[in-house]
Amino acid sequence: MIQADIDDGVPEQVHALDGVVYRSVLSDDFEEIKRLHEEFFPVQYSDQFYVDACNGKGMRGGSLYSTVAVHQSRIVGFALAQLLPYPEHTEDKDLFPDYQFTPTYACYILTLGIVDEFRRLGLGTALIRNCEDHAKTFEDCGAVTAMRSEQYNSMLALITVTYSTAS
Repeated sequence: MIQADIDDGVPEQVHALDGVVYRSVLSDDFEEIKRLHEEFFPVQYSDQFYVDACNGKGMRGGSLYSTVAVHQSRIVGFALAQLLPYPEHTEDKDLFPDYQFTPTYACYILTLGIVDEFRRLGLGTALIRNCEDHAKTFEDCGAVTAMRSEQYNSMLALITVTYSTAS
């Protein structure tokens, strides 16, 4: 990945996927992020969810990490993630066996989606890796995993990535 700075100060990562640029969700992305969520997920979110997401606010008022893939000014993929206290506020209480270090936080990918014509090109992997790279900047975060929903588990399979920051 190549790191570049743009005029508004937001770093963009340029991926080998021709013409795709990664950046954070912006407040101007509200309509497009809402439309994509409605297209991808059987869950209906409130408008406040999208307002919060476009302003970096996650569940329970925590900070939201976002990464969107943009191709020719169009969002073609996104991941919204948040660090949550582990294990008390997480679905996976057993991410870490007793013999491994137990982190204070786990990074949960709340939503991840890719438009049809950009699937199977490595975009999902790149979005997950961006979330993982973000999580690794926190010494007490030890995993990236996905929130689960019985309604779309069959459509989305994510592997939980666990790692130890202990030397």
